[in-house]
Amino acid sequence: MVSPFSIAAAPIATTLLLGALLLGTSGCASTPGVVLDAPPSEMYSAMTRDMDRRGGSAAVFEATAGRQEERYAEMMRRAEAGELKTAEEHFYAGAILVRSSEMDQLLMAESLGRRAAIMGDRRGLPVAGEAVDRQAMTQDLPQKYGTQYSYSPVTGNWQIYRLDPSTTDEQRAETGLPPLSWFEGRVRMLNESERSEHLRRELKLPPVN
Repeated sequence: MVSPFSIAAAPIATTLLLGALLLGTSGCASTPGVVLDAPPSEMYSAMTRDMDRRGGSAAVFEATAGRQEERYAEMMRRAEAGELKTAEEHFYAGAILVRSSEMDQLLMAESLGRRAAIMGDRRGLPVAGEAVDRQAMTQDLPQKYGTQYSYSPVTGNWQIYRLDPSTTDEQRAETGLPPLSWFEGRVRMLNESERSEHLRRELKLPPVN
């Protein structure tokens, strides 16, 4: 089975929620390498900057992917060594690991998110929810909450990744997640943006800043 997290996979699985949850936490400085002794919040900001640059060359993608693997390994090491002390540290470590496609790292992301919430940082709840969805995807199972979506190059549309229809909005709310209609709205916005960009390319119009 082709992993839904592979860059070559079709459809390509992507996060819907954390970008909105953490909007504004990343800066615009360059990230030449991974500073392994940095706080989890700084490592998260560096990760988001790398993700912003992944639309570039293959060399850029390879370099950023390598750095991300280092971040995963370091967050796992800190978690297993008991070095994460505060609710914020648990939250950001979970927010890093939830980007992984490895089951042990996703299980750790879920645990860290739940621990962050218990310690008082309720942002950990949606991290745990997303980790649950990504665990399901690694096993080719329907996701529970709807935090993941995929792109089909055949239809040219984004869609919510396969979803367990029995999950209620009340269950989403208990996990700190918005209702399903929120995720559906985000997908519609993304498809409208994709179509607008395609039309601009066809008409050779400048991009909208």
